[in-house]
Amino acid sequence: MNPPGVLADSRIPTVNAAEFKFQAPTKSIRVPEDIPVWLRSRAFDLIMTYLTELNDSVKGTPNSTPCPSSKSIDRVLELLDTIDDYITLIPPDQSAQSRYGNPAFRQFIKHLQQNAAAIHRPLLNESPAITTPASKTTTTTTETTATTTTTTTADEHPALVELVPYLTGSFGNETRIDYGSGHELSFFVWLLCLQRLGYFPPSDRVALVVRVFSRYLDIARRLQLTYRLEPAGSHGVWGLDDYQFIPYIFGSAQFIGSTRYTPAIISENEQAASLAPDYMLMRCIQFIKDIKQGPFFEHSPVLHDISGVPYWTKVNKGLQKMYVGDVLSKFPVVQHLPFGNLIKFEPLSVNCPRPC
Repeated sequence: MNPPGVLADSRIPTVNAAEFKFQAPTKSIRVPEDIPVWLRSRAFDLIMTYLTELNDSVKGTPNSTPCPSSKSIDRVLELLDTIDDYITLIPPDQSAQSRYGNPAFRQFIKHLQQNAAAIHRPLLNESPAITTPASKTTTTTTETTATTTTTTTADEHPALVELVPYLTGSFGNETRIDYGSGHELSFFVWLLCLQRLGYFPPSDRVALVVRVFSRYLDIARRLQLTYRLEPAGSHGVWGLDDYQFIPYIFGSAQFIGSTRYTPAIISENEQAASLAPDYMLMRCIQFIKDIKQGPFFEHSPVLHDISGVPYWTKVNKGLQKMYVGDVLSKFPVVQHLPFGNLIKFEPLSVNCPRPC
């Protein structure tokens, strides 16, 4: 196992932003019959490759482990801090009495959409890896995607047209006032788009998980509690988690190689609070125990069953397989994921059974 920072080059191909033809992401998974095509697409392959790379980078690596962190990581964290501040700026409507869905969430999403291009600028304009020559003229273009309508100008970075929809789709749906694994996937794809632009060096891989993705999860949880977001596409008690999935994959990888902790700690009440700061999976468990009542085996039977698996490597591999089956293969989840040219909905080979 490589120590943090000593990592192989990424298998994610990068593009030259100055020459690349960016395209506003649009909906491509329109009917359930598109799922087999999606599972053999270049976009799916990129997502799984990146998930595997980040997963492998944090094997045996608690959050507190010192790791390299470039200015790119700092800029992304500053962007996330700004989004977190929007929650403070837009408090929940105290007159709303429903169990789920505070209407102030719609204002939060609207504010995010209005400011999404602006909060990207420090990332794009201050990074030598992805800067492009400034345009000589300024024209205004409005792009409508599956998630939002974005207005950009020609003197702005051309990648905005692809990045903005994924970021604005990462924090929930303003119509349904819900949040789920599809929104989490959108944030992951946003990071993948930045990786395609060459924004993160290989040495940032650990920090992307233990700093960036952890910070995103903090914001997602704050949104869930502040605006009482309904779980999107929840499987009820027979789902892994009402809201998240990816942190269970990364979190189980963090335990691989541990001689002190076995998967049995998942169902041990006294362990969650003490291990939550250092292990992403245990932070998920603690959050569940904070918001749900009753015995753990009753409200989270899938997690309780996982606690009986003897080895973390088996848990980790099983969760990756489960993610494909329960998230990436489910039409209600991935139908909302749009595709542009950075994450392209096209076949990996000519054997694709239908035009993509």
